[in-house]
Amino acid sequence: MDYYDAKREIVNACQHFATASRSQIQAFNGLVKGKNFMTPDVEAWVALENGKYVAEISLGTGFNAGTYVYGVTVIERDSYDKWNKSDGLSKCCHSGSELRHYLTELDSTEEDEDESED
Repeated sequence: MDYYDAKREIVNACQHFATASRSQIQAFNGLVKGKNFMTPDVEAWVALENGKYVAEISLGTGFNAGTYVYGVTVIERDSYDKWNKSDGLSKCCHSGSELRHYLTELDSTEEDEDESED
């Protein structure tokens, strides 16, 4: 897989989710400083779970040249409408399908919690 194939995987994974707004991206950049050394190329921002989460999707080779890693860095809006970095929800994905699956999982987190309470 070359770099452009990896970028297409990101587009395919993100196409079903809302693009983060300018204010959400500004909040993200206010909390997350610098570049990730494993995935330095920011490719997309998506808003998940009705704006509760904003995820930055980045691309890089990790430690292995020739293979691509997809970084997912997440911020979360708390009950006081304040954004916080969510290291526990941030992760690396090793394929476009894993990335798509993880974003889908994040997008339905609250709904799944509500269903389990019934």
